Amino acid sequence: LPYTDGEKWNAFYYRTRANVDYTHQFNKLDLNIAGNFGLSNFNFLPGSVNSKQKFTSGDVHFGVKSTDETLPLQYRAETNLMLYGRQQCQLFGGVNETMVRTLATVSGSVSDEQTVAIGFAMNNLIYGNELKENKDRIKDIFKNRTTLDLNPYYELNNDSWRVHVGANVDLSFGNGKAVRVSPDVKAQYVFSDSYVLYAKATGGRQLNDFRRLETYNPYLDPGQEVKDTYEQLNAGLGFKASPTPGLWFDIFGGYQNLKDDLYQSADAWEGGDGANYIGLGQTHTDNFYAGIKASYEYKDLFAISAGGTYYHWNADAQTTGSKSSDYNEALLMKPEFDLGIHTEIHPIAALWLNAGYQYTRRAERYTGLYAKSIPAVSNLSLGATYRIFKGISAYVKADNLLNKKYQYYLYYPVEGINFVGGLSFRF
Repeated sequence: LPYTDGEKWNAFYYRTRANVDYTHQFNKLDLNIAGNFGLSNFNFLPGSVNSKQKFTSGDVHFGVKSTDETLPLQYRAETNLMLYGRQQCQLFGGVNETMVRTLATVSGSVSDEQTVAIGFAMNNLIYGNELKENKDRIKDIFKNRTTLDLNPYYELNNDSWRVHVGANVDLSFGNGKAVRVSPDVKAQYVFSDSYVLYAKATGGRQLNDFRRLETYNPYLDPGQEVKDTYEQLNAGLGFKASPTPGLWFDIFGGYQNLKDDLYQSADAWEGGDGANYIGLGQTHTDNFYAGIKASYEYKDLFAISAGGTYYHWNADAQTTGSKSSDYNEALLMKPEFDLGIHTEIHPIAALWLNAGYQYTRRAERYTGLYAKSIPAVSNLSLGATYRIFKGISAYVKADNLLNKKYQYYLYYPVEGINFVGGLSFRF
């Protein structure tokens, strides 16, 4: 890691979320109004360009959905005004993102088993900053743009077949390739009631707005143009079986291809003169994957699920020079193997107990620059929830009980053994 084991980092991360959602049911339609607010305050590692960061987000949502099944066409539509502010970026001050998102779907029944529909999604994104001297720099990185995504499809649902055949036609104005097309096909065949063979070939745009960048890695700092990621293809085949009641197996495999995939840049730490930050890179990647999942549930008393997936990633970007010729920073945080186990026990009506273990081995397990490995995620957790009264529950959760040193975000270690508890209210 780029800091010594003896160096202390007084880390903090404060996250606040507030949401309100209201639905009014009219005779033939539902009207939905919602609002969301988010605030994240946190600090960076010692030696970073910026010491602290703050993200502020808010949005207002209006939506309608038809509920009259006698109508020849069913519809749903919504519009959203979404605001987001980043307090700091590495080479200039803050930047604000304003987005208007409009979604709509119209569908009609051909018969009791068949449906045709078309989906529509449009995003208008505008970026700005109060400081005039930073406007040109912002325009180089964050492009004002409009995306328009169309999704026509046909569906068949009967006792044996569930088929969805469509396409994603994605247009972009002001960022990346103007037109992209990907499949939207899913099919499953049910035989002997509890055995299912399924296949898919899907894709589509992954909008790299500020909300997605925060989820991907809140500590990274974009220093070059950010393009939207496009999943050109995600094709898979699988088989599900339930040989006995309560027991399910799922065996699957597939191939994924991503254009302008995101990755966290380790080279950003080479700058010197204290210019340390986690950079954002993009390249084309592809991935072959295969896995198995299993679950068992006994009445309402006990449930357990487990699954493992192997990934084989490749990426166009190669890092050369002083590093190994095999080293590829675009693969540094990609998973090579995932294993997850979760169990829940419900001994009495008011008490739920759960335990879980998550293991993730990275595809590229050394950094090249520091000749140290990126440790695998190894998180053992325990939790409990107790219902005190109707709508009021107390909960407690403990994470990283093995006290391992690993990272969900590049070079940012997780806490050791940690606990959280609280009350939840449902009205």
